[in-house]
Order: sequence, then structure tokens, then C-alpha cells
Amino acid sequence: MRGDMKRNNALEVLAKGERRVRLPGAPQGPANWNSVNAEVLRDTIQTVAVAGGAIRFGFTRDGGAYSIGVYGDGDPYTLYCSPGEDPNTTLRAIRDGFDSIANSAPRNGNGHQ
Repeated sequence: MRGDMKRNNALEVLAKGERRVRLPGAPQGPANWNSVNAEVLRDTIQTVAVAGGAIRFGFTRDGGAYSIGVYGDGDPYTLYCSPGEDPNTTLRAIRDGFDSIANSAPRNGNGHQ
């Protein structure tokens, strides 16, 4: 049911109704997860998990772009982020999208979903 909820957030803008998305940006060498801000990565993982979702991190087959699988806000899909883009921006958009899911979910008497 959560996947059917209408949300107006940065993640929807990224996905644009498609399930596999290539974000614009000029390639600037191979992608490297070491260049991602650890705090942004941690906060994204935490927010997605709390909302009941999951996230997968990898690279495109040629290693030239980041590949981020998103599960739990509808049908699974993959976002691609070239090294010319800021992967932190993509991760923040995912985090914000799942934050809206977590904040709209009904909670029991203990404050948990």
C-alpha cells in the first residue's frame, strides 16, 4: 500500500514515473563509493530501513557509473548516477523520499510502525 501513496518529493522527480533511470551528467572517470559522504550514506540507509525499504549499491557493468537499487516504495527500480554528478544528491533524494514514507505510516502506541 505504501508504494501506491502519492508523494511530491525529490525521489519522484528523479524517477519521473520510470523504473530504470539514467540521470544526466558527463562521465568523469570510474565511479568510486569512497567519494560518497559517509554521513549521507549512513543516513540514507537508516531512513530507508526504518521505512521498511531496502537499498542496493553497485556499479554499472563497465564501472563507469553508480548503480543504486531501490526497494520498498513501489516496484523496485535502479537509479544510475555518473561520476560527473554528485551521488550525495541522489542519496539525499532517496533519503527524503523514504522519510516521507516513514512519516506518513501509521504508528502503534509505542511510536513504532
